[in-house]
Amino acid sequence: MTVKTLTQQACLWLALLPLAAVAAEAEKQEAAQDSARAPVVQNWLDLQRSGAQASKTPQTLTPLIQERVVKRYLDSFNAPIPVFYADISGTGSKSSR
Repeated sequence: MTVKTLTQQACLWLALLPLAAVAAEAEKQEAAQDSARAPVVQNWLDLQRSGAQASKTPQTLTPLIQERVVKRYLDSFNAPIPVFYADISGTGSKSSR
């Protein structure tokens, strides 16, 4: 390598250092936000798991709806899993694997 090439590479690395520092700071802030949200999320999950705030009214389905749900579930096994799924954004397909 020539001195010019080394100098150019060094300048490039020096130019990228502030970007790395900004990215590191953003990552620290995101981690702090995640740790601040963790207890709130945990409380909601505990409340949901315990059922303490669940409705006292039973949530039931009519026999007709139950039958349709089971039929739809069982029918879902009749179609093979496609190798590719259509991409709704219209930019192509995405692999299912």
